[in-house]
Amino acid sequence: MSLMPDIDRLLETDEKNVREMHRCFAGYQGLSELLNEASVLYATCCRALGQTVNHELNSLPRDIRPDDSVVKALLADRYRALLFARIGVFYSAAVADLLRMRLTVPLGYLRLQCESIALLKLMSEDTAVTQQWAGIQSDKEGRAFFQKYQKRVMAILNTYGLSNTYDHTSGAALHSRFIGLAQGYRSRSYTDGLRVIQEDRINLQEFDPENPHRFMIEVIFTVLRTQALIFAKLRDAVPEINDLLLLETANPHHPTCH
Repeated sequence: MSLMPDIDRLLETDEKNVREMHRCFAGYQGLSELLNEASVLYATCCRALGQTVNHELNSLPRDIRPDDSVVKALLADRYRALLFARIGVFYSAAVADLLRMRLTVPLGYLRLQCESIALLKLMSEDTAVTQQWAGIQSDKEGRAFFQKYQKRVMAILNTYGLSNTYDHTSGAALHSRFIGLAQGYRSRSYTDGLRVIQEDRINLQEFDPENPHRFMIEVIFTVLRTQALIFAKLRDAVPEINDLLLLETANPHHPTCH
């Protein structure tokens, strides 16, 4: 007998929802392929970046001192590679939750993607930023880092065309605002004998099959468009990913880019 029957029911519902959303996405020509292509591109770019960093590591003299500035710079590059890999993980997690009919959580992942790509740009300009970021060991230090670089992060996001996405996803997913309630809010009235009962509830599943367009607009014009904008600025934020063929593939002339 399960010790978490309520949670198990949610998981069983997730399985059914995933099948239904696959059918829904298939009704939008090319959407499923685009969602998958972005995941493939993140994995490919991640491998390319990892190969570059490993090549730099293997080219170091064997007798180099651990405190040498070259070693510190290479360590910073490895931190940046891990942060870029996390951007891809956030995307895959977002799509997985979209298939579970959830929208708030995927928007939160996009907010983290935006902040991460801006930090990667900052780190590419100054290795010291990477070292400060990797050295954060407390919430107090994290807040200090955020306050120190937030203005520059927002300037980068504005340049990358991601500032509106950052604000939208912050308000929808990372702050307790009414818009967050609206995603899963459902209301109905019914009679029970002589009584009229008004039922209000918040659903975990935020896709409304009777009104799918609002959800799908977010999928296409927020989730997918964000990936297109990130890939369009990838060479600027992560100069080590410099394969022209790969970058051309990662920056398709898709209408969501404009």
